[in-house]
Amino acid sequence: MAQRIVFADFDPVLVARQQRHFHGLGFDVASAATPDELVHEVRTAGAQVIVADIAFLTDDGQAPLRQIQAENGTIHIIMTVDAVSLSEFLLCMRSGVDDCVFKPFDESALEASVRIGCARHQQWQQHLRNLQARRYHHGFADVTA
Repeated sequence: MAQRIVFADFDPVLVARQQRHFHGLGFDVASAATPDELVHEVRTAGAQVIVADIAFLTDDGQAPLRQIQAENGTIHIIMTVDAVSLSEFLLCMRSGVDDCVFKPFDESALEASVRIGCARHQQWQQHLRNLQARRYHHGFADVTA
């Protein structure tokens, strides 16, 4: 099963380019043009990685990203940033995102972050399966119940 990435950006040209690139690498890709679309996409189809413009952290965007993180802490969130400023960098750090890639970005840096996010997601899923197996083996109820 292909790892799923959701690209969230207000620039449809950039999103289309990234979708083509990562689809060519074997990823399942989707997009969202607004914070609400992002939440809907992740809730309905899931994702291992979200690549979102930093604008998704401002105003109404911060609450949906925190909501996604609260609902599924295994999703790796990468912020893309236009201007390299200390305030934007600190906003990323304080918002709990996993990585920050500066625009225009080097494709290899974004690919590396996406692959790290997918590996991190798989590791957490394996921990959950191990926990479920241990609970079952020791006679406890399913952890998802």
